[in-house]
Amino acid sequence: MLFKLLALVSFISIAFGFQTILDENPCPKGSVQGVGNPNECYKLILDAKDWYSADGVCQELNGHLVSIHDAFSNTFFGGMVGGAGYNEFWIGANNNNLNGTWKWIDGSSFNYDDWAPGNPQPSTAYCMSARVPSGFWYSTDCRSEKPFVCNVPPAHSLKPSCLPGWNYFDETKSCYKVVEGLTLTKDGSNAYTAIGLISDGYTWKWRDGTAVDYSYWYSNGLRNESCAVQISSLTQSYIGQWTSWYHNQMSSSFNKAVCKISAYANA
Repeated sequence: MLFKLLALVSFISIAFGFQTILDENPCPKGSVQGVGNPNECYKLILDAKDWYSADGVCQELNGHLVSIHDAFSNTFFGGMVGGAGYNEFWIGANNNNLNGTWKWIDGSSFNYDDWAPGNPQPSTAYCMSARVPSGFWYSTDCRSEKPFVCNVPPAHSLKPSCLPGWNYFDETKSCYKVVEGLTLTKDGSNAYTAIGLISDGYTWKWRDGTAVDYSYWYSNGLRNESCAVQISSLTQSYIGQWTSWYHNQMSSSFNKAVCKISAYANA
């Protein structure tokens, strides 16, 4: 009897917790939340269509074919499609314009790309597809029929929320906190703050996978080193600018760092 009672209590607790999760999901039935902003919702359509017909279906859902602006999202959409057993799908860009420029159908900035070798094709009037599992993008005949992912509006919105001591920045929908007192040194490195930009010797990348579409390098700061820091000493005229630093210095030389978390992590 006691076992049955405990089992019933456990079932009610799990069911109630699951219902709470469902209640907090702002997305329409059949769609999933985005990776960065949970007020963004995406719907996978497996009924293969040509690119323009696919975007027409998305517009009927009050959205468009998805635009992709960072590596996390690119991987996320590939996972949606690959998980359904497909290896190629339409995404929301084409170059069907006078100068052949690739543009997102929703008008958002083309600030990230993941073209496959040999792509994009030099001709115009192509549409963009992505393949699984590579995530590479291809310029493809728009008449081909493929499954696709739509960006659809949420049924209701979650409000951003930051933990005490964190500051909210609306442009990135994120919370930030300056962590101080990590290490005290005498070599002048306390004039710098660690940020999440790293280099493999060829390319600078943000550690969270977002596009490097902005930079603020000090005139002599961009060198062949592996990490980036922000100049934070009030005694220097170039405060806020970036300079590079060797990774082995990063482990012991900085008493400040800036941390970032999604404003919806605690929503």
